[in-house]
Amino acid sequence: MGSKAIGLLVIILALWGGWVLYEYWTTQKEDKTGGVEAPAPRRVSIEDLGGRLPEKLENELAEAQTKGAAGLRGFLDKYQKSPHFKDPRKAWVQLDYVTLVSLTDPVEARRVFHEVKNRIEPGSPVYERMKRMQPTYE
Repeated sequence: MGSKAIGLLVIILALWGGWVLYEYWTTQKEDKTGGVEAPAPRRVSIEDLGGRLPEKLENELAEAQTKGAAGLRGFLDKYQKSPHFKDPRKAWVQLDYVTLVSLTDPVEARRVFHEVKNRIEPGSPVYERMKRMQPTYE
């Protein structure tokens, strides 16, 4: 009878110890995340960016994107003043360019980032993306 009581006591202590460890683990996890999960970034659609570009521009943009930073730079230079290529889509493409060119030319990346930052208002669909990139390019 005595050994059964000791066995039961050991099981109860093991369960209690497991519970204490679990509570400790959850409080540590909450401390790392600040107790609140950060909301996922909102997905931005083509419609949010002003809709699709005219077919010719859309095709040229797709081709430029396959050529990387140099392709996007050429596209941006060619259509910088086009009335069909304007914000917020223009800013989005420029931020794509910033991301690509930052490895090879960080000065150019910062220059273009600041150009976009100076144009974008808080209500723009590009604003959240720009704010997430800001610590890197400031």
